[in-house]
Amino acid sequence: MQTQFHDTQLADPDIAEADAVLRRCVHCGFCLPACPTYTLLSDERDSPRGRIYLIKEILETEASTSPKPSSSPTATKHLDRCLSCLSCQTACPSGVDYRRLIDVARVRVNQSAKRPLWDRVTRWLCAHLFSRSAWFAAALAVGRSVSKIPLPSALQFLLAPIPKHAPLVQPVAPGCYPAPGKERVILARSCVQPVLRPEIDQAALEILNRAGVTVVVPEAGGCCGAIPHHLGRRAHAQSLAAANIKAWRDIEADGPVDAVVSTAGGCGVALADYGHLLARHRDMAEEAEKWAAKVIDISRFLAERLWPGLTFDHRTSDHISNDHETASSRRPVVAYHSACSLQHGQGVADQPVGLLEKAGFTVRLPEDGHLCCGSAGTYSLFQPTIADHLGHKKATSLAACQADILVSGNIGCLEHLAGRLDIPVLHIVELLNWASGGTRPVALGHSTAFGSRDSSPLSQAS
Repeated sequence: MQTQFHDTQLADPDIAEADAVLRRCVHCGFCLPACPTYTLLSDERDSPRGRIYLIKEILETEASTSPKPSSSPTATKHLDRCLSCLSCQTACPSGVDYRRLIDVARVRVNQSAKRPLWDRVTRWLCAHLFSRSAWFAAALAVGRSVSKIPLPSALQFLLAPIPKHAPLVQPVAPGCYPAPGKERVILARSCVQPVLRPEIDQAALEILNRAGVTVVVPEAGGCCGAIPHHLGRRAHAQSLAAANIKAWRDIEADGPVDAVVSTAGGCGVALADYGHLLARHRDMAEEAEKWAAKVIDISRFLAERLWPGLTFDHRTSDHISNDHETASSRRPVVAYHSACSLQHGQGVADQPVGLLEKAGFTVRLPEDGHLCCGSAGTYSLFQPTIADHLGHKKATSLAACQADILVSGNIGCLEHLAGRLDIPVLHIVELLNWASGGTRPVALGHSTAFGSRDSSPLSQAS
């Protein structure tokens, strides 16, 4: 793709980076069928190729106009509809780093778009509520208390995703959880997951400790910065990244850190990108790059480093069965939903499936496994119609797997799909932890259809 930037315009690091990415695009269209919004809406402007043209137009117009113009309503609408799932990036044969383009564009749109007041207010609230666990927990509590009160339609979308009940498990407390092995890792804190499903980090702590890994849960830091960054609030995201790095630095002062383990796919993408996010901060750039290289998803960490240290129970007793069978040699069937943040954002695709299969499960994948479920952080709040269509489409393909349990590796996907399926929805680490002798997943409740509370899900006839 040809661009029209002059040398003085290319002095802007954002423009220079965007120019390099834009020039790699050859308009081939391989990205179109990989894009969930294009497959749903059939509008070129809602495809990666169309958005690339919009971004090019925004940046070229900005670079040649003083004062800077505002983003057009059309460009803003179609860029807002992007999920940032990065499926297009996986499909692109030319290596177009679409992520860099959409990130730059969102910063520009956030600075210049003339949004309605209510839209600006809700975006500010999301950027701050979701990045602070205490604020988010308080907001959920208030939301539950008023959920039965009739509210204006403009407020209903904020209440729709609120779980009806508070979690039964307390979040993992900050501190050091020692184990006899040599490895010492940081369990990355997030903001939303400990409030919605604290049992995920509890399961991660259990399985890592049982495999001999010392786990440190930071007291400071917290949100990875992904949500404000996706809303175009780069400075906010950078401040959150700096806070995390400082917290990790303090932990490293007490001993070497082998990895920063993430249990949320979306957070892992953001954490692993700290080197780029803080590249222009001279006092933190090198350290950010170092820590970003240590970030690893829990499933990849288990698959590549800890598998020999994990044992699974294959004795005969109760087993997972969705039809209340009491005796069968059928292996438990798991439908695996590969979160975009893992398969496209971090290149984690085969490891989770391999873990589940080695643990004794039959794994089935949906036909549209490369497409987003529609969660995408705050996307389901701001684009509820598209998110709902994508969610139902994904749920239909997952239901066709005829599985006993749905497993994924990202909190957003879990929450988005849980209400659309009639089978338990678990994080992969919950299932692997239970299968290797850990705590039974809370999401299974008290149902005996999934074995007794003391039995492993793999306790079956071998």
